[in-house]
Amino acid sequence: MLIPQVASQNFSPAGHFVFDRKSAPSCYFPAESLNDFWQGEFERLGMTLSPDSNAQIVFIFAEDLPPEGYEIEVAESRISFRCRDSRAAVWAWQTFLQLLPPAVALAFATDPVEIPAQKIVDAPRYAYRGLHLDVCRHFFTLDEIKKILNAMAMHKLNVFHWHLTDDQGWRLEIQKYPRLTTIGAQRAASPKMWQRTILDGTPYGPFFYTQAQAREIVAYAKARGITVIPEIELPGHAQAALAAYPEFGCTGGPYTPWCHWGISEEVYCPGNDDTLHFLKNVLNEVMDVFDSEIIHIGGDECLKTRWAQCPKCQARMTAENLKSVEELQSWFVTQIGKHIRSKNRQMMGWDEILEGGLPPDAIVMSWQGTKGGLAAIAQKHPVVMTPNTALYFDYGQAPQASEPESIGGSVPLETVYQFHVDCECPAEDAQRYILGAQANCWSEYFFDATRLEYAIFPRLAALAEITWADPKIRHFPAFCERLKPFLIRYKLTGVNYRPLEETL
Repeated sequence: MLIPQVASQNFSPAGHFVFDRKSAPSCYFPAESLNDFWQGEFERLGMTLSPDSNAQIVFIFAEDLPPEGYEIEVAESRISFRCRDSRAAVWAWQTFLQLLPPAVALAFATDPVEIPAQKIVDAPRYAYRGLHLDVCRHFFTLDEIKKILNAMAMHKLNVFHWHLTDDQGWRLEIQKYPRLTTIGAQRAASPKMWQRTILDGTPYGPFFYTQAQAREIVAYAKARGITVIPEIELPGHAQAALAAYPEFGCTGGPYTPWCHWGISEEVYCPGNDDTLHFLKNVLNEVMDVFDSEIIHIGGDECLKTRWAQCPKCQARMTAENLKSVEELQSWFVTQIGKHIRSKNRQMMGWDEILEGGLPPDAIVMSWQGTKGGLAAIAQKHPVVMTPNTALYFDYGQAPQASEPESIGGSVPLETVYQFHVDCECPAEDAQRYILGAQANCWSEYFFDATRLEYAIFPRLAALAEITWADPKIRHFPAFCERLKPFLIRYKLTGVNYRPLEETL
């Protein structure tokens, strides 16, 4: 009853290992990789750490395994974990926990458990298995984010894409530009529930994360096998930043953080050299806080009305021999990409960065269906598939009338499960260029963490399976049966979720 389904699970004809918390089973774990996460997990399950590799439960790191790969061998007297690295050890541990009843795995029960003798060999199909969270429209606390990260680890997802800036709020402390949070982290009002054209008149904020808090999330995620990718939106979705520093917009303002959902026409001015200088300084601080190889720069939904009217933008187009505002966007994003590459990082953007010419060395995140991803692959660029038709968790899980308010659309559990990450791409190109897939949680209608969790679960389990397991072994009715123990784990850990009987 494992999710995601493992590559192979072969049972021995007889024998079992008795896992009994009361007997404090001994556990060997390489000291150089031991951290607070592992110490907490072993303590929670009553294990005693042993310096001896002859312990009852043994972890061994082995470089001969594939990336993130692991093996679990259960015998009558011993359980051994062979893991490629510390991240693979987390995935092996999550599989082991699924071999236990949920109440035992979560330390809500101490009953002895007989684990059948078996060997599990496993590794993920895709290297990128992500979940995105927008904290600009609505903000979530560190504890609420850590709860999501715990669930991601349980599902073997390894990328948390943190959307930190937008028109409606700037959520990360930048020490060189303090007004980004003193001004940009609060808006005067928000749209009313079910009446999105009417504002509620209630100030929202100021809400933001200090750099120390962001580092805390990065470290917490890393211990659980998860990389945090920050997103700093540009050249559009910039109104909150422009409210703080209006000189970087085309009109000079005044601006205020936007109180509406949707797309603002107030964007950064690419004709101004100081705008590029500002953004490079911002990204320098971001790259100091976040250790991810990838830095996401947004690039989506940039209205170009201001550029067409801006003398500085028109002068830039003339100087750089650019024939359209789309080419101006490509030029601007390329300058940012060069700066990111100079810091030994790689730029990622939504599929609109294809407009006007794809910047060199960019990773494309395909959200408008899969066509943007396929176009990027044709240009030999790496891609993460995240189509709104299948992987937007801010869409409802059923027709709107039966769901809490959402931005619109419907992405049922089965739609997530039936999505094929490779799409129509030839096998060789898919293997070379498709990094994986990601689900997105835009937070316009996630007014609190309970509503957010309802949108994520149990669809997160389907995301886990389509990004980890071979599609040849996927079967939706069987998946739903395997999902039932997960629902118990959700309930025991206080995770809100859409009941399965309502989901199917």
